[in-house]
Amino acid sequence: MICLPILNGYEYVEVSQIEYIEAEGSYANIQLTSEKKILISKNLKYFETSLQHFDFFLRVHRSFLVNKNHIKSVKIGEKSTILMQSLREIDLAKDRKKEFLEAMQG
Repeated sequence: MICLPILNGYEYVEVSQIEYIEAEGSYANIQLTSEKKILISKNLKYFETSLQHFDFFLRVHRSFLVNKNHIKSVKIGEKSTILMQSLREIDLAKDRKKEFLEAMQG
């Protein structure tokens, strides 16, 4: 479980239910597998650090942290993309591709 500070208190979320986290300036939008989104007043780096001991979270772009357990498919090419279970397509940054592929294979 992770405790998320929301507007009028806190919400507890099972970490495995987080599909991806998207940066929105100094905020982060957390997409859950239930299709619920939670906007948090913390940046993406905060979540990257907070979730670093969970080996299934990968930073794939400057704006995205994904849960590899919720990846549906990956297209590798000139422009690589990740398709999440929710059908959200996320760009895989060129400078993060090698690290991503190693994490997915191991």
